Amino acid sequence: MDENGNKLSKQNHATAIDINNPKPTLLMAMTFLGFQLPHDIEAKTVSEIIAWGSQNWRIVQLPDSTKITAKFSNEAV
Repeated sequence: MDENGNKLSKQNHATAIDINNPKPTLLMAMTFLGFQLPHDIEAKTVSEIIAWGSQNWRIVQLPDSTKITAKFSNEAV
């Protein structure tokens, strides 16, 4: 949700995920969700990253803030 309560969606002009290279968006999402990513995770496949995330997920790692700033929004500049 943005600061106006709008969900991130195509209708609200959210940036689409690059399906040919989803790894950067996946890693950004995992970082937002509080994961402490290992230094070598970028070398893993998307399937391996998801498997690692499933094994290492803990609800206590969620951030206190739920506001997401899209990387191309005015707030991200």
